[in-house]
Amino acid sequence: MGAVRNGATKLCAVLARIALHSVAAVLVGCIGLAVDSVVGLKFHSNVSLGPLSPLASTLPVVLAVFWARWRSDQCAQWAWVPALLWLAFGVHDMLYAGGVLQTGEWQGSTPYQFLIDNLLGAKCGDTECLDVLFFAFPFVSAAIYSVSAFVALKVIGRKGTRLSPHAN
Repeated sequence: MGAVRNGATKLCAVLARIALHSVAAVLVGCIGLAVDSVVGLKFHSNVSLGPLSPLASTLPVVLAVFWARWRSDQCAQWAWVPALLWLAFGVHDMLYAGGVLQTGEWQGSTPYQFLIDNLLGAKCGDTECLDVLFFAFPFVSAAIYSVSAFVALKVIGRKGTRLSPHAN
């Protein structure tokens, strides 16, 4: 009985760390997007992935590499999973939960083309691109963070060095 409880506790700790990495990636991406908006760099309006500015994609890379170098936390490379679940919720919400299939907003194209246009920011001017900001951007930010952490952990694994104060 104790082994099951210990395993469940470890699983909860791992899931909590993955969720923490995902939230950190999205928050850092949002900070980059806010700084980009204040400074006036309008690169995000020219790309097909909506609000994907240079700062919004660079800051998650910096955080992931720093965290991987400092703590060597394997959970950082799984930060994309909660963000993917959130994106799936957004897709479901847009299509079924009072979305385009009920309202008929997709007239003139298919419901799935409407979904792609609104999630990737190609033609989202009618909806103020909020679907990109709330659903696609967190996934892109967490995916960038996860890939950066994966690469950083592979580099650390080859060199065998860490910057952690707990290093041997």
